[in-house]
Amino acid sequence: MGSRTAGGRCYDERRNENERADDAEQLLCAVHQQRVLVTYNIADFYRLHRELLESERHHSGIVVAQQQRLSVGEAMRRLLRLAATLSAEEMRDRQLLGYSRGR
Repeated sequence: MGSRTAGGRCYDERRNENERADDAEQLLCAVHQQRVLVTYNIADFYRLHRELLESERHHSGIVVAQQQRLSVGEAMRRLLRLAATLSAEEMRDRQLLGYSRGR
């Protein structure tokens, strides 16, 4: 299930076939679809990011936010600002931590 947002698509994994996928499967799905993954799971996705790069594989980017720090509207505004600021190439293999605090 997706919705158009700023020239891209947003998917809520809770609403599609990946709802029960583990973290590694979620990341591999994002890699396959060439999508930036947005998560609240700092520890696991930091580890998966490192493991992927150490195995000389790539991803389209991971944005890690702190849950419940922002309203949904503010989180979307920040993600849209990020999408307008960084190109797909600039996001490649990049992990942004603490994004919910405006970093």
